[in-house]
Amino acid sequence: MKFVFIEGATPIDEDERLSLIPKHLQDQEELNAFENLNITQALPWAYKQQNVLTISFLKALHKHMFGQTWKWAGQFRKSQKNIGIDAYRIESELHQLCGDTEYQIQNQSFGADEIAIRFHH
Repeated sequence: MKFVFIEGATPIDEDERLSLIPKHLQDQEELNAFENLNITQALPWAYKQQNVLTISFLKALHKHMFGQTWKWAGQFRKSQKNIGIDAYRIESELHQLCGDTEYQIQNQSFGADEIAIRFHH
């Protein structure tokens, strides 16, 4: 049997539900809205930070952005996913990204917008 859901009404996967902090969320639309609120609440903290090109900042940022939503917020994933890099490479790749970005800023390798886009990508 194939289920068809309206957009945003996709039920939350049972494996994901185990890691959710709020137990009242029922579907992807509610989860997205809750995560968005959590992210919005993290912005004032993030804007006050100085040294943002560090692993510790990125983990703290993730914790602030998703700490009310997910038990694993602020931690590197330990399982493989169908997108992204292997879990065991996350920390070293982030370290490389931070170093590359710091170099680009110091040497004005690109304009500020392009550096930000490259970092985000």
